[in-house]
Amino acid sequence: MNQLYKEFNLSIEALSGSVAYFWKSFEAPTIDATITYHRGTQIATNIVNVFKVFNELDALKITKDYQMYFQFAIVQLHILNDPVAYELYIGKMKSILEINKVF
Repeated sequence: MNQLYKEFNLSIEALSGSVAYFWKSFEAPTIDATITYHRGTQIATNIVNVFKVFNELDALKITKDYQMYFQFAIVQLHILNDPVAYELYIGKMKSILEINKVF
C-alpha cells in the first residue's frame, strides 16, 4: 500500500515535470516539432500512469483516503485543466470526510 502511495506521488511529479518541460520548450526562438511531439507523448504516458496508479489505490482501499482524492483533484484542475473532474473528486473527498466524522 505504501509503495502505491509513493508511486502515485512520483507519477504526479513526473506528470508535472513533463508538462512544465513541454511548455518551456515554447520559449525557444525556434520550435522543433519532433521534440515537441515526443514531449507531448511523454505527457500522455504520464497521464495514463497517474490514472492507473490512482485506480489501483482506489480499488485496494477498504477505507478511502481523502488526501488521495484531494491530490487527484488538484491534478485535474491545475495540470489537466479539467474543472469538472476537479469538482467530482473534491466532492468525493468531502463525502469521505463526512463518512469519517460519523465513525
